[in-house]
Amino acid sequence: MASRRRGTMNKCVFHNAMADTRKTCSEVKGTISFWMAVWQGRKRYCFQDIILHWDEIIMGTFRR
Repeated sequence: MASRRRGTMNKCVFHNAMADTRKTCSEVKGTISFWMAVWQGRKRYCFQDIILHWDEIIMGTFRR
């Protein structure tokens, strides 16, 4: 994933292209989800929950 990010950054810098913010946000959420694997509370959420309901999870209002 790091090489993909580097490619995106290089594209933005060297080709004056805009980064896709939705894609970047999803990648960041995915990385944070991976980091959260050691947190006991993580068991309440699947990966899809974290990607699609991020704001609700952070605010504590997410209900399945």
